[in-house]
Amino acid sequence: MLLDRVKRLNNFNIDIIGMTCNTAHLLYPVLSENSKAHFVSMIDLVSKNAAKKGLKKVGLFTTPTTVRSNLYKNSLSKLGVEVVYPDLEVQNHLEEIVRQLVAGQTSPSQSDYLLKTAQTFSKTKHIDGLILGCTELPLVFPKDKFEVIDCLDILANHLLNVTI
Repeated sequence: MLLDRVKRLNNFNIDIIGMTCNTAHLLYPVLSENSKAHFVSMIDLVSKNAAKKGLKKVGLFTTPTTVRSNLYKNSLSKLGVEVVYPDLEVQNHLEEIVRQLVAGQTSPSQSDYLLKTAQTFSKTKHIDGLILGCTELPLVFPKDKFEVIDCLDILANHLLNVTI
C-alpha cells in the first residue's frame, strides 16, 4: 500500500516526502528508491539530531519490531552514538500504549508509566538522552518533566524548514 501511495505521489510533482511511522521505515529503501521526490528518513534525522547534541549513549523507547529492525542502531552507530533498549517487558508495554493511542484511548496512567520508566531506565542505563521512537508516544509523554528527543518534532521541523 505504501509503495502504491509513493507512486501516486509521483504524479503530483511534490518536492519532499516524510513518513511519520518509525517501524514503516523498514520499507524506506524501497519507498525512497521509487519516489521522484526527495524522501526524508526520519530515523536518520533523529540520529543526526542526537549526534549534533553531543549525545554518546541514548535510550530508545519504541516497539519490539523497531528494536528488532536495528533501524536506529544502524543509523546511530554510524555517527558514534550507542543505543540501548529497555527490556522486552517494557517494549511490550510501550507497544500496548501505542496501540491504545492509535485507538484514541489516553489516560494519565500512560504518562505516569512513561515518566517513571524513563527515570528508572535513565538511571540504570546511564543514558545521555531518550528517543521517543514511536510518533504516538509524545502525545502522552510528560516532556516538561524529562528531556527527550521527539522524532515527530524533528521530522516536522525539517519538512517545514527544508529548501529543495
